[in-house]
Amino acid sequence: METYDLSTWEEFEDKIVELKREVASFSAQLQIGPLFRGQRNSEWSLVTTLERELPKRSSATSYYDLIFDLKSSIEETFGHQFSIDSKEQFAQKVMQLCKDRHSMFQAEIYMAYLRQFGFPSPLLDWTKSSDQAAYFAFSDSSAPEAPKVSIYSLVKTSGIGNTFIEDWRIIHIPHEFDAHERHRRQNSEYTICIEVNGNTFTYASHEAHIEDRSLGRYIRKKYTLPISEKEKVLEILDKRCVNEFTTYGTEDSLLKTLAMREMFYPAG
Repeated sequence: METYDLSTWEEFEDKIVELKREVASFSAQLQIGPLFRGQRNSEWSLVTTLERELPKRSSATSYYDLIFDLKSSIEETFGHQFSIDSKEQFAQKVMQLCKDRHSMFQAEIYMAYLRQFGFPSPLLDWTKSSDQAAYFAFSDSSAPEAPKVSIYSLVKTSGIGNTFIEDWRIIHIPHEFDAHERHRRQNSEYTICIEVNGNTFTYASHEAHIEDRSLGRYIRKKYTLPISEKEKVLEILDKRCVNEFTTYGTEDSLLKTLAMREMFYPAG
């Protein structure tokens, strides 16, 4: 992984221009990306919320059983409708994983919904927008916690669309499916990493596998920026219509956006 320790937002924007030139040169070989992920602490690695909450590996079937049991309560409370396989159907499709990705992810819309609203998830969320990733990195950052934020970029070239190497796989869930409005607002995409064990699999660590280039080529880059750039960056992003309200679309996010404009950068 290439790491760039930057001092200013302008340096980051220059690096993104370079990245887009590099990606353009891949042409038909491009499989994924560029995708971006912002993190408010530059020391953090690429970890899913499921890894963070449950460090012990979670099997696909046990996690699916859990979220299946929650579905009716969510639907009754909020009026949503999610079409997903039964537990038995999912268990059968797990065994077809190597043959048919879509057999596994009938529940991708439901899983994306759970991830967007804070339920521990094996999905690692990315965005197609470097500005959106920067907003995620800076919006909740604070100097006492960490002096620097980080923004990752991810590109995959050549190989097959969903990398499968012997006993592990990283699967890319693209933006173009009918998920919750928040998914669309944030230009979200997701990756999920699994390890195959016989006729089943567990959710695995992206960090442990993403640098393996045996099949297909992942290009991951990390850009760090000082927290001292926060106010400047958030004001720039707000002028580009990337803020708390455009990210979440709720009443409280609108009020937070208006407060930022009036109290922290009213001159703009």
